[in-house]
Amino acid sequence: MEIEIKYAPVSYETFAKIALDLGLENEETVGMAANYLDTTDGYLSQNKISVRNRGENGVSVYTMKCSLNNIDGIAVREEEEIATDDINVAFDHFAKNERLAQIVENIRQRQLVSIAKMEFVRRKYVFDVPGATVEISHDTGKMWGRNGGEDDILEMEIELKKGDEKGFALFLMSLEKYNLNVEKRSKLHRAKKL
Repeated sequence: MEIEIKYAPVSYETFAKIALDLGLENEETVGMAANYLDTTDGYLSQNKISVRNRGENGVSVYTMKCSLNNIDGIAVREEEEIATDDINVAFDHFAKNERLAQIVENIRQRQLVSIAKMEFVRRKYVFDVPGATVEISHDTGKMWGRNGGEDDILEMEIELKKGDEKGFALFLMSLEKYNLNVEKRSKLHRAKKL
């Protein structure tokens, strides 16, 4: 399960100030290149599902997400991922999740095509707040849609890594003083419009 919220546009300078205010140290930097897939008949998009292959500092990771809810920009998704460069190994892994098994079977019967690509640098921290562990990250880069359009990636993301949603919500409230704009669309949703 993934619970996250995005803010955009957010400059790296603003992100760095927030990290400093929070007393965070040892920023981790990850280079990412993502390729999002859908079936030729758009089955995944129609069902609010995404399949992504992303290189994370050169390591291939497949991820499958199924949107469960999105209220005021806080996205709740079923999520499975595995480090592999073989999509069939990834599908075998995703199918172990009972909620995703039938979806995987439907995908295997269809042809997959690329619908969006992205390249960005993620800078992040993982730390504890009362009642939860969160990841705060900043992404800077570019996205490209299948119709040839491109756009910038300049966003901050907060994800609940473990713990309860109340602790996560309280942490989000503490960020209100920065007057950040909630981005209610995922990167993929934005890229599909390009």
